[in-house]
Amino acid sequence: MKFKSRKDVLNTVTYWICLLLILTVIPFIWIEDTESLAVKIFVTILLTAVSSFMISLFYGTFYEINSDEILIQNGPIIGKIKIDSIKEIISNTTMWVGFWKPATAMNGLIIKYNKFDEIYISPKTNKKFIEEILKINPEIKITRK
Repeated sequence: MKFKSRKDVLNTVTYWICLLLILTVIPFIWIEDTESLAVKIFVTILLTAVSSFMISLFYGTFYEINSDEILIQNGPIIGKIKIDSIKEIISNTTMWVGFWKPATAMNGLIIKYNKFDEIYISPKTNKKFIEEILKINPEIKITRK
């Protein structure tokens, strides 16, 4: 079963402000005569690549529950979590720090798996996502905040 990532107002506005700030730099690079053509081209390509990556992260984030694992796609980045390695799911919370947080909204799920690993996701509906996971592994501890 596939779940798209929920998008809230704060994250949407933040993404678009950052994207617009990056893209507004490009015309100013070409207006100024202080840089060489090679530098202008390099910076334009770099900023366009960063913008494309940000768009793919925002619109290409989803979670797919298979028979034994969760596939997490965050733009071009793909990860998998074995469902039998999940110890606990904390619902309706936000994880502010962490290595990889493939989420586009607050009040999502923190999935604790393996011994010390955890990941934050934001499926469209937390309740339905948890129900589907529990069908596969009913021993997962669910904590609601």
